Amino acid sequence: MVLMFSLAGLPPTAGFYAKLAVLSSAVQAGQLWLAVAAVILSLVGAFYYLRIVKLMYFDEPREAGPVPGHREMRVLLSVNALVLLVLGILPQGLMQLCLHRHQHPLIERSYRALHCGRARLRRRAPQSAPRRGAPS
Repeated sequence: MVLMFSLAGLPPTAGFYAKLAVLSSAVQAGQLWLAVAAVILSLVGAFYYLRIVKLMYFDEPREAGPVPGHREMRVLLSVNALVLLVLGILPQGLMQLCLHRHQHPLIERSYRALHCGRARLRRRAPQSAPRRGAPS
């Protein structure tokens, strides 16, 4: 259930903050139409995700009897749900831990490449715009 809530983007799960970050980036980039389309499509997706929760917990089962499941599977699903909730409740603190200096070198290089790539794009943006009065 928690996984479906996260996919639907309901707070306080990590899926909510992921969708919020993507939508706020789209709005900051001036792509309001894209953010509106993403919200509409997120609502359509939420309908399907929440329908699965409804089928799991509120509808009558087609077959009677317990659902077979191993203990390891239950533990794994429980840990996964707890991690989604923790990432949803404390997203900023965990992001700071991820960006701490004592992290994996591959993550550090990826973060620097992303940051440097954004800086290069900002520097190029004014130069690529056509000048007024110049032939196109």
